[in-house]
Amino acid sequence: MRIVHGVLIPRGIKLSTEDKKLLEQRKLRKRPLTRAEKDAYMNSAEWRLMQRIWLARAGYRCQMFPWKKIGKTVNGKYRGYEIHHLHKKAYRRLGKERYKRDVVVLSTFAHQWVYHRILSLGKTTVQKQKKFPNLAQQIMNIWCILPYFVKWIWIIVSMVIFILILLQMSDLLHHRLLWYAQ
Repeated sequence: MRIVHGVLIPRGIKLSTEDKKLLEQRKLRKRPLTRAEKDAYMNSAEWRLMQRIWLARAGYRCQMFPWKKIGKTVNGKYRGYEIHHLHKKAYRRLGKERYKRDVVVLSTFAHQWVYHRILSLGKTTVQKQKKFPNLAQQIMNIWCILPYFVKWIWIIVSMVIFILILLQMSDLLHHRLLWYAQ
């Protein structure tokens, strides 16, 4: 990785001179963008560049479901993704967002269904939620910013514990059936 105008760029990302100018403008920006400027920013070349950078930094994987590949995969298939703002302050820092502090990269399913339907209890937009993020979303935010190896260790340990509990339950069930048989 290398730093270009204050932004950490993964090795696989090639920057054109226009991209470097966009990053320089981003660095020199004195204040975050306003809500009125939000739509123009979300359709800008700068936003698309930052998406490319954040997607590469995420390793082309969903940060909620680390086994799910997103973006353009090795075999050429495209899997949708979305940039998720973790909290309301992230919206106040438009144009100066920071990866894993303000934004994370999620699969379309994780963003639209898990985060904005299930965890928000059916409130599909941030404006409809009384408190954003709610406790469930805050816990998921912590999960999303954890390093991948920590997530995989957690998943493997959870599976082992689950299997051990199942084995213990089956052993208890087996003993109980033998006791009833007597």
